[in-house]
Amino acid sequence: MCDGRTPTPEELPPCYEGTDWSGCTLQEFMDCPYNLASNRQVRMLADLSLVGCYNLSFIPEGKRAQLLLDSAKKNLRGMAFFGLTEFQRKTHFLRLPLHPAVQGQRSQQAPESGHVVLRRSRKAGIQAPGAPDHIVR
Repeated sequence: MCDGRTPTPEELPPCYEGTDWSGCTLQEFMDCPYNLASNRQVRMLADLSLVGCYNLSFIPEGKRAQLLLDSAKKNLRGMAFFGLTEFQRKTHFLRLPLHPAVQGQRSQQAPESGHVVLRRSRKAGIQAPGAPDHIVR
């Protein structure tokens, strides 16, 4: 949802053939320009209405990426606290000084995860400077 509506099929076409992602290779998944997993954190934190929501022709790609990043950073600066799901235990301990009332409580947290083994070529494609998820340097 953005500006009260869902994206049209023209604005956000599927990245796969058929009804779901089954049969799609990791490379096809990574190469799809409409893949919502790409640059997810910035997109989830930013105000998409600044760039025309999912209308990719509204603003040139480079300017769009910078506007989204600036918006996400602005929104983060306005948050009292944030953490990462993959590091729930560490996030919990970082948060304790901010919330003394919960210092004595044990939290129910999932084990830390997110470890995947990738071939060098895939890893290089993900870590490439300028790749959308690595626009912050």
